[in-house]
Amino acid sequence: LERYKNSVVNKCLNILKQAEKLISNELKKTDGVYTKKRYKEFLVVLRNTARSLKENVLTEFELDDFLTTELEKQQKIIGATALISVITPTVEKVKTAALFSPITENKTFQNFLDGLESQFYSLWDSAVRTGYLTGLTTRQIVSNVLGTIPKNGQVAKIGSIETLRKSLVLNTRTAIQSFAECTRGMVYDANKEYFSGYKFLATLDRRTCLVCGSYDGQVRKNRTDFPLLPVHYNCRCLTIPVVKNSVVDIEEERASENGPVSAKLTYENWIKQQPVSIQKEILGDKRFEMLQKGFKVQNFVSDNKQLSLQQLKML
Repeated sequence: LERYKNSVVNKCLNILKQAEKLISNELKKTDGVYTKKRYKEFLVVLRNTARSLKENVLTEFELDDFLTTELEKQQKIIGATALISVITPTVEKVKTAALFSPITENKTFQNFLDGLESQFYSLWDSAVRTGYLTGLTTRQIVSNVLGTIPKNGQVAKIGSIETLRKSLVLNTRTAIQSFAECTRGMVYDANKEYFSGYKFLATLDRRTCLVCGSYDGQVRKNRTDFPLLPVHYNCRCLTIPVVKNSVVDIEEERASENGPVSAKLTYENWIKQQPVSIQKEILGDKRFEMLQKGFKVQNFVSDNKQLSLQQLKML
């Protein structure tokens, strides 16, 4: 899944790059947009390019193929574990749910696509109008948006579009995680009679936040008893079903930054096994001291938010 995210991110960034190039060339074609007529012509190209950007990004997700693959994977895993004929929803049903489910912070995938289109349009439109009013050249306008590559010891200039690029990467990775979780959840719901509960799995490495780590290893009766996944942008957590009367022992090992470890090892205990330098890197000095005194990772979190140092002092 992480490799697939990287692939889609690279494709989407390339699409954005092509859109940037098209608008840049449009501006350079007549050395700017210093007449009302030329400005209107430019806006037509800009609007069409922004719309195409949204449509092309959606295409690169290859949603039907991705969801089909995820459904087949869950069918195989659960079927082998519980020795049942797994019921799976249709791809179209999953696709509808995935597109309108919140990626995170109440933002849906459609919100992300619409925002990508409008932000690209507004960013270039604002840069052109500002450039016109302040007497900037076409090259300066393009440089303000796209930034510059350092030459002969010069300092690189970060363009205003960099924020949009980062947003594209962040939302793309999180959306794919959301699609996978939505697919898994619908398969779980269709076969819930075979499950006694659900287990929360965070990732055992230094990139995992304390909020996700605080839930790691917990088992609850319903998936809805856990926070909605993804918990945050770039979240990699998932829930897995606890199969009733499982005939296959699938909980011998789990992955970690250090290689395979016991499946019973939780995020908190994994941290405790790391060198002091890594513990402090993850927790910070104050939380590290508190962990040594018997506090738990759960104590560092409240309402799915990491407590501030001031709040920690209250403990």
